[in-house]
Parts: sequence; structure tokens; C-alpha cells
Amino acid sequence: MPRRGIQGGKDSARRLHAGTKGHHEYFTELGIPNPALQARFASTAEFVCGGLLLLGLATRFAVVPLFVTMCVAIRTAQWENVDGIGSLVGLLEFSYIALLVWLGTDGPGPLSLDRLIARAAQLRADHSTAAAPMVRRAAV
Repeated sequence: MPRRGIQGGKDSARRLHAGTKGHHEYFTELGIPNPALQARFASTAEFVCGGLLLLGLATRFAVVPLFVTMCVAIRTAQWENVDGIGSLVGLLEFSYIALLVWLGTDGPGPLSLDRLIARAAQLRADHSTAAAPMVRRAAV
């Protein structure tokens, strides 16, 4: 997944810089409605969300646009290669979907920025509650 994210990020950055002309033409060939907008969305999603996944930042939110992009990729570009569940599961795009579902449900790993931020917030909360004086209530 990191290799795909890095390669996808490089390709997406290049396409964004080039005005997504290559993407736009390919999307037109596939019959995708409004190909210029869809090409911009797909390139941006791959670049931004792929970068977020590499950093482990906003992981559960970043998987959603990538999941949608992979579903659209299967339906538009790979659908003629699907003749049953076996061929669907054998697609590379389906492997990405499985990884994205896992990341979305299991969350980021221990070295992700999400986890480091959560750990720092927990330490700050523990420190502030430990510093607060204990107040005893009188028994009534």
C-alpha cells in the first residue's frame, strides 16, 4: 500500500500539474460523466488522501474518497474483466478496497500521527486531572 500511495501520489501530482489532460481523455473514453471534474476529484483524492495515509493522519476519513475511487475504477475500467466473484476478488483494485476497509475499521497503527496525537492528548488530560486538587464531599 505505501508503494501504491507513493507512486499514486507522484502520478497524481504530475496530473494535477498538467491539468489532468491524460486523466480527462481516459475518463472520456470510459464514458464517465463530466470527465474533467471526475479527473480532478480522482487525482486530488489519490494525492491528498494517499499522503494522509502515508502519514497516518485522519486515516479513517482519508480512506473514504479512496474507497469510492477504487469502486469507480472497478466499475468503469475493469468491469468487462469481471465474470464472477472469483475474478472480482482477483482484481488489484479489489485488494486496495480490502486494505482500505481494514484501515478504516481497524484505524491507524502505533507509529501513525493519529496515534501520537491521541497519546499526547491523553497525557495532557491525565496531567491536568492529576494537577487538579481533590475535593472531598461531606457525608450527609
